Amino acid sequence: MKSLCLVCLVAGLLLGGCASRSVGEEADGAIPPFPKKVPQSVHAHVETPETRAAGATETGAGEDEAASIYFGYGSSKVDVAGREKLRALASKLDRNSESTVTLIGRTDDLGSPSYSLAVAGKRVDAVADILRSYGVARNRISRSVRGNETLAAHCATKACKKRMRRVEVKYSP
Repeated sequence: MKSLCLVCLVAGLLLGGCASRSVGEEADGAIPPFPKKVPQSVHAHVETPETRAAGATETGAGEDEAASIYFGYGSSKVDVAGREKLRALASKLDRNSESTVTLIGRTDDLGSPSYSLAVAGKRVDAVADILRSYGVARNRISRSVRGNETLAAHCATKACKKRMRRVEVKYSP
């Protein structure tokens, strides 16, 4: 009897650990702008009446949205808008032969850390592959995979999670 209970408990824990949450995309596919930057000392969920009304939660990321490539949940596919950003970046790199670019893969807070790192790595690889296809030399592209381990704050809304699923592109002249 005890062994049956133990087997059921272990099976329940294993199945519960495999469960995942699904996050839907915004209806129009648009990515809302980041709210104002949260001071670096804030490492907790921050929601104000203004951000709650707008459906946004401050993440503290503060990155330049124009230099980020966004992705759907669990996806590493670069959309048309992302490809256009990368084409413009490749052109900029072509005009400045000494410049380099660093790609930083990030994810939302859904899923395990290992899953998040794997997805972030695939996203960075996808962005790097597109830059290479546009003629950017491999030695001018640095890669960094952060996943969800360096999040400044917890996101409670779909819009916030959508902004977290990105590859930040840092240009160095």
